[in-house]
Order: sequence, then structure tokens, then C-alpha cells
Amino acid sequence: MRSAKAIVAPTLALLLAMGVQALGGPAYPGGQLFLRYELRYPDKHPASLTFEVIPGEGGYEVRMSMTQFVSRDEAEGRNPLELIAFTPELDVNEAGFIMPLFSIWGRGIEPNKEYRLRNRARLITGDRDDVLGIPVIRARYLNPGFPDLVAYVAIPDLSHRGLLPTFLPPYLRVEEKADTGYRLVYEIVLVEFRHEG
Repeated sequence: MRSAKAIVAPTLALLLAMGVQALGGPAYPGGQLFLRYELRYPDKHPASLTFEVIPGEGGYEVRMSMTQFVSRDEAEGRNPLELIAFTPELDVNEAGFIMPLFSIWGRGIEPNKEYRLRNRARLITGDRDDVLGIPVIRARYLNPGFPDLVAYVAIPDLSHRGLLPTFLPPYLRVEEKADTGYRLVYEIVLVEFRHEG
């Protein structure tokens, strides 16, 4: 049973995504960039999170927006701003589940290997793949402090990590043990990617 509700891992990702260099990730390579992620949760309409980087004289204009449909029934007697899908109900401690995964963001990884991460977490890599032209390695992530959770992630190649927010890989799916296997907790999927320059 969940003991305390909070806006955790995905919201933390949103807040920290603006600081791509926070954990020593690769530098932005320049040019114009457009990213659109879809955020999916059980029993909620998906949300869309968009990032845009537009080069200008002396720097970049960086835009970020979020779009979420909220039905009248869902909003009845509530503030629609409280209902966006980017705020799943998770234990406060579950933010600690996903964070060790991003300790490898500044390192290269290889397919079909196992990596030991912070807090005894493990990343078990699979095969190389491609997400919208971004070379990735598919992987499964486990954290022994959270035995009921598992994550599936597409880790981008080092050559492309500077184009993505540190905490938002092209694909991330977190599942939780349920009576009949596993159930979706949340899924973050890159659905549009354009880079020029």
C-alpha cells in the first residue's frame, strides 16, 4: 500500500531536465532542436511535454511546454491544473528508485552487459536499437531498495545524449508488481525529434 503521495520521479525529471549538465552529461552540440515526449499513466489521458531550442544571436531561446486534456467530469469541483498526468501518485521514497539510473549518463555503455550503479542498482543492457533516428541500447533497470519496481529504458548513444534532457531518455517505462504480473506505473516516450545544425 502506498503510504504518502507525492509528485516524484517524473516531476523531478521535468525540473531537472532544464539542467542537462546537472550530472555531467554531454554538452549541447548546437543547432535547432525540437523534442516532444508523450507521458502515459494508467487511467489518465496522456500528456505531451515539448522542448524547443532555437539558436539566436549570442545564445539560445529555450522553450518548454506541457499539454494535457482534462475532461469536465475530471475537473468537476477541482482545479484542472492539479490534474495533469505528470503528477502520478507515488510514494515519496520512489524518487530514489530511478535516480541511480542516471549516474551513467556521462559514460558510454555497451550492449549485452550488466552495470552496477549507485545504491546497488543494476542496469542490464540488451541490443542496440533506434528511436526516431537516435541510436540507443535497450536495457532493464533494477534497484534492490525497490523490489516491486522494474524499469525498461532506451539509453541513447553518447553521440546523442547532449540533444536530450538528462532525465528524459527516448523511452522509459516503470512497472510495479501486481497480483497478475506487472502493471504500468508510468511511461515516457519520445514521439517527435528534429535536430538541424
